[in-house]
Amino acid sequence: MMKKKDFVALYQELGNIESFSVAAQQVELFMETMKVAMEKDDLVILRKFGNFEKRILKGREGRNPKTGEMIMTETKYRINFKPASTFNKRIDDFTKEQEKITKKRTRKSKNK
Repeated sequence: MMKKKDFVALYQELGNIESFSVAAQQVELFMETMKVAMEKDDLVILRKFGNFEKRILKGREGRNPKTGEMIMTETKYRINFKPASTFNKRIDDFTKEQEKITKKRTRKSKNK
């Protein structure tokens, strides 16, 4: 699992940014920009990365498990991310390569 500070450190390394705080500001600016863009539009398209889409989850009738009372849930909005095919392929290829390396290591350790 990668936390935000780990992501900022990787961003700093890949971007050759001297200061962690500058990298953190840039990541924070990107995240704030995404939030504002999603508030304004239903769809944000980042070519070769993916699409962020605002979806409506309609309210429905539910039941309170404690009391058994029937209640109506509220309509909610959720963000859905659909990765671009190039991004998906890159992750898939990387994961398959890592699995091959892991299998080779486990075979060698079993043969010893």
